[in-house]
Amino acid sequence: MELVGPKGRVFGNTLINAVFVMGLMSLAALSWRLQSWRNLLRVIYSPAILVLSYLWILNDSARWLLSKGRHNEAVAVLKKAAKMNKVNLPEELLMPLHELDKLAVSDPDTDKFKEDANNEIPVKEESVFLKVMKSSIIRKRVAVCSFLWMTCTFVYYGLSINSVSLAGSKYVNFILVAFVEIPANFVCLIVLEKFGRKRVLIIAYVLSACLCIGLSFLPQGQKWWSLTLYLSGKFSITVAYSSVYIYVSEVFPTSVRQSLLAVCSSLGRVGSAILRQLAINILRKYGAGS
Repeated sequence: MELVGPKGRVFGNTLINAVFVMGLMSLAALSWRLQSWRNLLRVIYSPAILVLSYLWILNDSARWLLSKGRHNEAVAVLKKAAKMNKVNLPEELLMPLHELDKLAVSDPDTDKFKEDANNEIPVKEESVFLKVMKSSIIRKRVAVCSFLWMTCTFVYYGLSINSVSLAGSKYVNFILVAFVEIPANFVCLIVLEKFGRKRVLIIAYVLSACLCIGLSFLPQGQKWWSLTLYLSGKFSITVAYSSVYIYVSEVFPTSVRQSLLAVCSSLGRVGSAILRQLAINILRKYGAGS
């Protein structure tokens, strides 16, 4: 998200998620065609080799380099980007780092982290996390964002994996459940800019919860109503999931953004895995005989 800048984060996130959805749909199509998990693994793992080319294709974001005090490297990255896009490089990029900081929009909650940007000595990861633990505001944000991630992954992957148990072809159902993410991401692109992050997150969470709860009260045999509520629930949680990525990337200072985003994502996914196992045990104990 840092590579596209603040104004392009939502659009960039939408494009990335759209490509991710194409991968999900391709996975279902390949599974349908191959019918062998061994052959499927060989096919889907092969493209991962191309990721090695990122060592030469991708650059560190200029924003992150500036936050670490690596001004010359940041200017080099921006010059390369300007050359590829055939635009003139603004003179402001040649200003000293401390003058660039004066032009930046400050966050009063996280200004104390910016002092590292004026220091030529690279910030050590240990010192970053010590500062985080000492800041009640950042600790609070980490806890809230981890919970957001946990609930999102729990519902999102639960609906994705459980789609194969719906009536009809499990391959078609998985493709439909994946396809609904495309309009959801483009809706997210519009509503995030118009209504803001927090409001969209709350509405998406509540709507997804209502749809999933309503699905459990449908009588047996309501195939189309069941599928409609299921897809609507996946639509809502996809909006929430896309919003979480944007929201989390914006509430932390640049110098520790990726580290804390990884912490929130990891804690959220661990919590989601634990909740998933608890849900399975509860269903086995209380739902099997009902």
